[in-house]
Amino acid sequence: MVDNVFDLTAEDYAKIVPNCRFCQFLTLIHELGLEGDEKVLDVGCGPGVLSVEMAKRLRSGNVTGLDLSENMINLSRKLASEHLLDNVSFQRGDALQLDFAPESFNVVISSYVLPWVKDPKRFLSESHRVLMKGGKLGMTSPIPDSYREFKLAFEVLAKSYPQYFPDDSPFAYVGSKIYSEDELDKILHSVGFETKKRFVLTIQEPVTSQSYLNRINAIIGEPYLRSVPEAKKEIIRKKLQEILKNNGGELKATECALFIIAVKR
Repeated sequence: MVDNVFDLTAEDYAKIVPNCRFCQFLTLIHELGLEGDEKVLDVGCGPGVLSVEMAKRLRSGNVTGLDLSENMINLSRKLASEHLLDNVSFQRGDALQLDFAPESFNVVISSYVLPWVKDPKRFLSESHRVLMKGGKLGMTSPIPDSYREFKLAFEVLAKSYPQYFPDDSPFAYVGSKIYSEDELDKILHSVGFETKKRFVLTIQEPVTSQSYLNRINAIIGEPYLRSVPEAKKEIIRKKLQEILKNNGGELKATECALFIIAVKR
């Protein structure tokens, strides 16, 4: 499902989402404390913005970007070419079965990948396997408070149209899961990581209801509309936009990113 979602949304995702998360990318790079000669694997690289920014800072190192979506890989390669970088490459691959030898990388990074993988323990075990001993894992992931404006609006929508939305959580239709800080810590420890740093960065940005929905749909598509008849979908979209407009104040997009820096024991 994940590759299908991002193959469909790749162009919109590349135009909208990295701009909203660029400060998170820079924060993650800063927290990793790179020396400039590292071999880095970016798992779930998307359109390649984080990989490219990382590669710019590696004087003698290199970055390999991996994504399940072929369309995302094509966008990544185009971006690297535009920046004239020869120390970053991209390939299609599965986060749950990394096609690399053990201890191939000094650093593994991933941004907003964990909610989409079916088996988080296996994903982190694979990341652990390809890291050299003492190597670093740097991750960002949403927390339960992320996308709260959308979740609250969707709850109102679901009550208005129970025939289409038996579950009032939009993420029940997406197939992703958002983990708490403690849940992630337990998984990391169980596969052999020691968490060195953990913090949450929250950013709120004033947006219009249309631009907000465009951002959400660029991330997840519109799986919550699957049970809505085609003739009714535009009505439902307008209703959701109306609910967002009338939320009692200025609409803000809330991005809550959990940062984790961990080391392979």
